[in-house]
Amino acid sequence: MSNAHKGRRNEYKVREWLEALGYVVTRSAGSKGAWDLIGLSGQSVALAQVKTNEWPPPAERIALEAFVAPVVTRRFMFRCDDRKPMRVRELVMGDWVDVT
Repeated sequence: MSNAHKGRRNEYKVREWLEALGYVVTRSAGSKGAWDLIGLSGQSVALAQVKTNEWPPPAERIALEAFVAPVVTRRFMFRCDDRKPMRVRELVMGDWVDVT
């Protein structure tokens, strides 16, 4: 399986996770922007960065933290390791906190 196929598969897995929380999710494929997925609900915006077998490197994490967004925005990092449960971190008060 190619890296692109694996990444796309993981983005769809994360999309389902966000939809279960009540977000309508759009995939920003090929945009080369900071976020892979953007979710909207009646209460908040969700921004998601999805990685396979690694967390984002420090420079990328800093960019995610510095990204200017509305106050009601939740920022997530997802790590999808091969044959392991998905791991989720959310930026809370300046720190990345494990969600699952």
